Amino acid sequence: MQKYLTEARQLLALAIPVILAQVAQTAMGFVDTIMAGAVSATDMAAVAVGTSVWLPAILFGHGLLLALTPTVAQLNGSGRRERIAEQIRQGYWLASFVAIFIMLVLWNAGYLIRAMHDIDPLLAQKAEGYLHALLFGAPGYLFFQVMRNQCEGLSKTKPGMVLGFIGLMVNIPLNYIFIYGHFGMPALGGVGCGVATASVYWVMFLCMRFWVRRMGSMRDIRMASRWSSPSWPVLRRLVTLGLPVALALFLKLRCLLWLPCWSPRSVSLMLPDTRSHLTSAL
Repeated sequence: MQKYLTEARQLLALAIPVILAQVAQTAMGFVDTIMAGAVSATDMAAVAVGTSVWLPAILFGHGLLLALTPTVAQLNGSGRRERIAEQIRQGYWLASFVAIFIMLVLWNAGYLIRAMHDIDPLLAQKAEGYLHALLFGAPGYLFFQVMRNQCEGLSKTKPGMVLGFIGLMVNIPLNYIFIYGHFGMPALGGVGCGVATASVYWVMFLCMRFWVRRMGSMRDIRMASRWSSPSWPVLRRLVTLGLPVALALFLKLRCLLWLPCWSPRSVSLMLPDTRSHLTSAL
């Protein structure tokens, strides 16, 4: 029994920070919706519709990069730590390629939004603007996931949790600035959520990079050269491992977000009665 209790404590010590990190990232979307709803029901619906396009796309890339965690853990456990740095660099290449693809998809997402059934033109315009602002955060988000997966593969789950809550704390004042127009910034409404969230992803990545580079336990994970070209066998292996997870996340999110994606008018009709409550709450 003592053995099981010891293993359970070790498992919880690893799992709880991961769970809290996911809670923090989910809370960012909740905060965006609440603060956009204080502007107008249309802005709130635009963020919801834009999110229904953003989440499946970015989590597809997230799923691909999850292949890094078991890869790093395997190399570390087998005493081949000197090979981890190359895997991480190839993870950055994979993140770059996927980010470019996602940015292209989001830039052209207006065609999908305007094709939705009975959508209000103003709502479609705001949703498209939200995605155009948010797409610049795709590289920052995926680069952050590369470093987070590196840490979690080495049983260091605390950085992802701490940076998740830092991102949440930074997201709130940035939303306040860009949504409502303060400190010389224009009032962008729902589009401001995209600007703020994209900025937060880059802040999270830069903070994570700063943290990891100063962790004593990771000082040996360094590349001898500052540049190396993509290794297609390594990238192929990462894609092979990560693709099932990526497809599972993509399909699950598409099902969960089906209603706001295809019935945006129903979303906007449900929101006017809540606007006053949201405003008073803020």
